[in-house]
Amino acid sequence: MTPSPARKSTCPNCMREFVRETKPGRPRNYCSDVCRNQASRRKKTSGEEAVHDPARHDALLAEVALDLQQAVKDLVNATRNQLPSADLLRHRAVIIRLCEDLEAVSVRRGRDRGESWDTMSGALGLSRDRLRKGWTLDAFDRRMDRRPTPSQRPPATAGLTMLIPQQRPPDTQSSDTAAEADPDAGTSPHQRHPAPLLPPSYWRALFPTSSAAAATPCAASPPTSGSTPPTSPAS
Repeated sequence: MTPSPARKSTCPNCMREFVRETKPGRPRNYCSDVCRNQASRRKKTSGEEAVHDPARHDALLAEVALDLQQAVKDLVNATRNQLPSADLLRHRAVIIRLCEDLEAVSVRRGRDRGESWDTMSGALGLSRDRLRKGWTLDAFDRRMDRRPTPSQRPPATAGLTMLIPQQRPPDTQSSDTAAEADPDAGTSPHQRHPAPLLPPSYWRALFPTSSAAAATPCAASPPTSGSTPPTSPAS
């Protein structure tokens, strides 16, 4: 009986292509005993279904994307608040780490969806072998294991005061002192009480009768109680 010719196959653990030997018995599924043992340990601990579960990768992708969005917002806030450069560099380190997490999840998700190594490596400007060797199943699992849990993540920097360049931060102590000195401080000009008007008799005594009406200033408020409204001169 003529043995079947050797043919290429892809190792389900490291995703490398290898030549499957034509031996009698059960065909070889992995490129080496190391990959076979790694896959066996993974099946015992987490189950093969979890490794190749597209829903798991979609959930991880959404989680990483939200973390990356928050990290960029934190960097923008730090820049607007003119924080030291060391703080900006720390934000940069977080963004780089999240970008690598995004790459790892996207690659494994793409493989589960049947996307080729050539297509994904071309999008990153990398060689096919470099991307394939960089994100094996073991490398992906180790990367995800190092991701901080929600309780370990730093809180979002919400409520920061956005400072315009050359703008001084608000002085809450001075504002409180000024409010105590002036009870009208902080209120609209239309809410303040108008100054009392002088009675028309004052203006008639100060100016001749013929020009008293012209000299009397107009006021939006009616005259105070008890005063006599000015009379128009006889024509």
